[in-house]
Amino acid sequence: MLLMNEPQKHKIQKMQDDFKNLNLEQKTFIAKSLDVSLDEVDALITKMVAPQKISMQDRINQRINK
Repeated sequence: MLLMNEPQKHKIQKMQDDFKNLNLEQKTFIAKSLDVSLDEVDALITKMVAPQKISMQDRINQRINK
């Protein structure tokens, strides 16, 4: 996967900031709605914010498979 474009990264960063600013009751409601733990929701958002690196071999394979 290529690096995430900046506007999309900004939206995800805002979502992470918004989630961190929610109170515990709101976070718990979101986690229960998704049927996951609070930590899993936070981990998923953190993973989405992290830059996605692609190895040179993966890039070569993507071009071959096109």
